[in-house]
Amino acid sequence: MRCKCGHVFDQDADHESYALVNDKDYPKFLVAEIEVQQCTDEESRQAALARSSQYVGFVLECPKCSRLAVHTAGARTLAFYKRDE
Repeated sequence: MRCKCGHVFDQDADHESYALVNDKDYPKFLVAEIEVQQCTDEESRQAALARSSQYVGFVLECPKCSRLAVHTAGARTLAFYKRDE
């Protein structure tokens, strides 16, 4: 992923990232996360994680320009927000 300033977000890079769950989906997300914790084998755990992850997006903060890159759950693109001067 690339920020509008040109910075490339790398999995191992030093940038802030946050999980993002919509308020209306939060109760369903919690139920799904509890299901993950209750799984006794790896196959059912992976399936439960897949169900839980459908509710999760993310926010990345660019270390170069401080823009926020927002990816909501189910979105295909990032939305960028620049800090006010």
